[in-house]
Amino acid sequence: MAATPQPRLYFRLHQSGLVEYEVNPGYREGAGDANFVLLKKKIKVRAEDVAEVIRLCEQQDFQGARNEYPAFQIWTDSSLQTTIVFTHNGREKKIVVNNYSETDQRNSSYYPASLIALLKKIEELRKSMLEYN
Repeated sequence: MAATPQPRLYFRLHQSGLVEYEVNPGYREGAGDANFVLLKKKIKVRAEDVAEVIRLCEQQDFQGARNEYPAFQIWTDSSLQTTIVFTHNGREKKIVVNNYSETDQRNSSYYPASLIALLKKIEELRKSMLEYN
């Protein structure tokens, strides 16, 4: 029996530019369960990055996107569920994407262009945050 993976806060952006995210702790011999408790990190991103994320999420194809995208890729013994929640000016849009892979060439035929661009931007920002922290 396999344990259910814990949800991970991958990227939460506030309008102020504050980003919250979780990472795995470094492994420490004898630390037991502490080796598996995610660590919450915070960092500030540029106003230009915040504006770009807002712009992508306000696109018509993003706002009109389905609430859930079933997996079109079936992975062996694994799955990934990504939940995007955009709240701005009193509106909320929630999209659940299953088994999204940034490198799949078929993405453009399955997902809205602004959703793909948003996920790519988040990956870019997260990569730079992990290099910084």
